[in-house]
Amino acid sequence: MMRKSEAFSATHVPAITSDLLEEDAISSDMNIPSLENLQYLLDTHSDNLEEKFYGYKGKAFRSMQVFKEDLLMASKYRNVRCIGTYNFAPVNMDNNHSTFPCSIAFNKSNTDLSVSGTDNCINLFKYNIDVESDVPSLLSRPYLVAKHNDHVSCTSWNQFHENILAYSTLGGVVFVWDLEHSVNKFFTWFRENNIPCRSVAFSPFDPNVFCSSFDDGTIKFWDQRSKKMIGAYKLESKITEVNFNPWLPYNLLFTTENVVMRCDLRYPLNTLTCFKGHTSSVESVKLVSKYENISSAIGNEVMLWNIHSKGKPLLTYRVDACENNTHAVTIATNGDLVAIGSVNNYLKIFHKKLSRHLFSYTFYAPNAAEDHISALCFHPQRQELVAADNRGIIKIIRLEEKSISKVERRRRDFYRAQNKSLHNVSFQDERNQNVMLEALMVTNFSIVTVPAVETKKFTSTKALVLEDITRESVVQKVLPVQKNKYLDKNKGIKTEDLYVAGFNIPCVDLCPKLGDGLKILILITSALDHSEARSAIRQTWGHYNLRNDVAIAFVVGIGRSDSGNQIVSEESNLYGDIIQGNFVDSYDNLTLKTVAMMEWIHDYCPDTHFILKTDDDMFINVPKLLTFLVKHQNSKMTFFGRLAKKWRPIRKSSSKYYVSPVQYSPNMFPDFTTGPAYLFTSDVVSDVYTKALETTYLKLEDVFTTGVVAQSLKIKRQHVNEFFNKRIPLNACTIKKGISIHMIKYHEQFELWKKLLDGRSKCK
Repeated sequence: MMRKSEAFSATHVPAITSDLLEEDAISSDMNIPSLENLQYLLDTHSDNLEEKFYGYKGKAFRSMQVFKEDLLMASKYRNVRCIGTYNFAPVNMDNNHSTFPCSIAFNKSNTDLSVSGTDNCINLFKYNIDVESDVPSLLSRPYLVAKHNDHVSCTSWNQFHENILAYSTLGGVVFVWDLEHSVNKFFTWFRENNIPCRSVAFSPFDPNVFCSSFDDGTIKFWDQRSKKMIGAYKLESKITEVNFNPWLPYNLLFTTENVVMRCDLRYPLNTLTCFKGHTSSVESVKLVSKYENISSAIGNEVMLWNIHSKGKPLLTYRVDACENNTHAVTIATNGDLVAIGSVNNYLKIFHKKLSRHLFSYTFYAPNAAEDHISALCFHPQRQELVAADNRGIIKIIRLEEKSISKVERRRRDFYRAQNKSLHNVSFQDERNQNVMLEALMVTNFSIVTVPAVETKKFTSTKALVLEDITRESVVQKVLPVQKNKYLDKNKGIKTEDLYVAGFNIPCVDLCPKLGDGLKILILITSALDHSEARSAIRQTWGHYNLRNDVAIAFVVGIGRSDSGNQIVSEESNLYGDIIQGNFVDSYDNLTLKTVAMMEWIHDYCPDTHFILKTDDDMFINVPKLLTFLVKHQNSKMTFFGRLAKKWRPIRKSSSKYYVSPVQYSPNMFPDFTTGPAYLFTSDVVSDVYTKALETTYLKLEDVFTTGVVAQSLKIKRQHVNEFFNKRIPLNACTIKKGISIHMIKYHEQFELWKKLLDGRSKCK
């Protein structure tokens, strides 16, 4: 075993004078007023923006609200400016640049900055902020340095303790450094072999667990307490970078050869998601958001991915190619912006949704053919970027926000009063360009026109939709906003103006591999306070959720009280079978619940073939259902269930099922499958979701979804006798003959379950 003195020496070092270099070349093409800045975006990114605008407008899954937020973020900054340049290059730096900075990272409190790689050292700096000027600065010297015999390849700060740092070396050793104690002590090293270690990452969920990747294709997991390896993954080729997903506890992201891989640590390795699209070796991958990541490969390839995109890139960033480039571009992200630095010492900053850069910045490069930016890191809380090149030059780059003039402020206030919207705006018309441009000046203009509910629990309109409407139609509800075309009583309210996409509890792990291999996905609509009904189902026919080819979950909304939300939150943590949408849970919002269900299937489980929608007062004969699926495995674009024909709308306003003529004017509903339980093929999901948002809202969810929307899309509806969807005699024979039985109380689930499993009953 090697001795500590042979591996490193940690000492306080003498001052290193920071030298300001020659004036850097800063791109000034974005140093323009904010309105002109938006016009500039439209001019220079017209292909990107037009594609996204029509995509958001034409596809309900990408709302206009998202488009607005993306465009406002892209036009938020007017330029980039260097506010600090520091030279920490070794005096006798060799020409092959084998000791250039390769990793920059902030600690938990963002007060310490680690720069690794320079002269085989880890340099620790204090990232000081001048209170008066609001300008950060590094001390003229690192306050601590760890010197190694091997090249330091990566660093990772513990996300629970601000003074614990892990780093890896190409000698195959991973070190954990506790800075809170003596600098020459409390080093812990982990070594299994002499194979180069490329990256290290602390778990964001356990302060004692971290992982490291090696050139032999191994990812090893370590426990800091026991100082032992607690697990490993093995692939055939080297792994260049590994990262935990801080939003998804069991997800790991890593690169190998020309692919990016995502795995769930709870399942075998063959459940990996592969992101394929790079033509050369992938060297780096970073998390952008919960479901998005970016990766860079040799040859200046940078791509944006989404875990729901079936392994295909969402976007390829336009980075200038360079002949004979053997380095992968360096990447960093703050969630909205992507920084890319590569050969010739240029730095480009992109909005994550745009393939062309917003800003460019060039380091002074005396040898442009060989120099390159080697490390990047965004400040977690400030609009600042720390960049280093292969010569050991560190720069702090600030993104400066645009200022709003008095004229622009008056224009903004005017359009806010006019309640401008982005709907029906076309990029192909120059006049509409100006309308869109001016509408974007309204920082709070509303795409979803439903107001905030007056309750302490909801402070953001993003989590709000129509509140409970007792014995009133949606159209008759008085909303405290200015009237517009969506509130016209002659047209009713479109569902898209009431629905807010996304999920408070998404239950992303319900469908491994996006549902590929599932025979049936069963989604049960439930009220927040129906915990006893959910518990009874879990203990009876919900047991089929243990099968790998069956997935079962409950769909709920948001409650008005803490107690209901707390119940489903605890159930979600305990069972992992709760999907909570962004709508108030009430009877009149049942249609919104079904719309949320369609969105969830599209985003998280599109590859399953069949979906059963049912209620929590239903008993489902799952064996009978699985037999039915085998007989109809070739079915497409179909709703199965108990078909209701020639039903008429109830026009009596005091009725629970009242439908006003402005909501639905014909005197007869189209044929529909009744709501307690119906089955459908997954190929209807995308079309039904899109059409539902464009259709006038109707609170009768079965009529709306399987009747009005399905008929407009010409989707087949097929009657199935086994869907009883009503109360029937609860004897063993009738239970075994049916697929679904309605109006079952939670304590009766156990009786029916027992009779279903009773093998002694003689039935014809």
